[in-house]
Amino acid sequence: MSNEDQSTSRRDLLKLGAGATAAAATIGFVRPAMAAHHESITQIVKFKLDPAKADEAEAALKTLTKAVEDNEPDVLAYIAYRSDSDPEEVVFFEMYKDEATLKAHGAQPHLAEMRKVFGAGVFKPPVDIQKMNKVGGFMR
Repeated sequence: MSNEDQSTSRRDLLKLGAGATAAAATIGFVRPAMAAHHESITQIVKFKLDPAKADEAEAALKTLTKAVEDNEPDVLAYIAYRSDSDPEEVVFFEMYKDEATLKAHGAQPHLAEMRKVFGAGVFKPPVDIQKMNKVGGFMR
């Protein structure tokens, strides 16, 4: 990235506030997706897995998250966890660039494959989706 491009990115961040500008100065540049977090959509998704099919479930989650990473560049975070307190619970942390990215995500072929895995009983409904409203904090 040229010095002129870095200056432009920093100037653009001034519009977002001093905290973002300080972060940009610290790292020296800002990826375009980072500058748009004020429009991003974050959600937490929870559902259960069948403990007898835990290995199949984890393989499906790894396949899905890799497909999202490889094919959906505007998905800023897509992380699957298993709960320590409830080994049957799967929790996703998802962050999308904007509403259009979230909508496009739902139409991806890898999500259609995941629906088939649900249909095979590897995971159990209901699926609880909670959209989150940012109060404060930061991303690195």
